[in-house]
Amino acid sequence: MPELFDVLSLTTNKVSAVTVTSVADPGEEILSLVTPNLPAGVYTIYYSFQVTFSQKNLAAHFGITGDKADASMFAISASDNDELHKNRLYGYPFDWAGGVLTAGLNFYKDGTLTTFIVDFADISIRRVN
Repeated sequence: MPELFDVLSLTTNKVSAVTVTSVADPGEEILSLVTPNLPAGVYTIYYSFQVTFSQKNLAAHFGITGDKADASMFAISASDNDELHKNRLYGYPFDWAGGVLTAGLNFYKDGTLTTFIVDFADISIRRVN
């Protein structure tokens, strides 16, 4: 049986103040993560970000790429009742057979959205079992 500190691991990467200019799917990769050679086990991938919109009611799209890619991009916008800042934290567990794992975070904006800034974004992969 492995020791506790042999099981738990965390690989993470962070960016800040990224201006998104892409206006089409799949967007631009603003952040990437390549793990070391990981043993087989259960892992959780997390991403978080805060964004600033220049206008309300226009969408920005985002999604994870790489070995655990999202099936399609998600959208976020600032509605009339919102501030121009939005944030998101999401994570999910998965079985990993072992080896190097890659992940990226892509964004693109509605073509009429003047400015869209990713204030910060993080990707983390943690072994949980």
